[in-house]
Amino acid sequence: MPDDVLEDLFFGKIDPWENRPSNMEEFQLLNQKMSRLSDALDELLDDEAKSLLDQYLSSRASMETLLSCDSFKTGFRLGAQIMMAVYKKP
Repeated sequence: MPDDVLEDLFFGKIDPWENRPSNMEEFQLLNQKMSRLSDALDELLDDEAKSLLDQYLSSRASMETLLSCDSFKTGFRLGAQIMMAVYKKP
């Protein structure tokens, strides 16, 4: 079946993560700011504090991944519900 989005998703022809906001100006500015702040912290902190900060950032990244995954699932389910409502006979 041509243009079968489910088949394309299954076979990896569609990658939801390829449309990251990395080309957005706001994203680039925030990324640069984070890099500057990271460099400044690296200069200020001793090894123990750097280790704690790394653990904190790793935990924060894991939490954000869980939240992003949950948001993705919620959005996908909502989209499916909308599609079912569109095709539902009155």
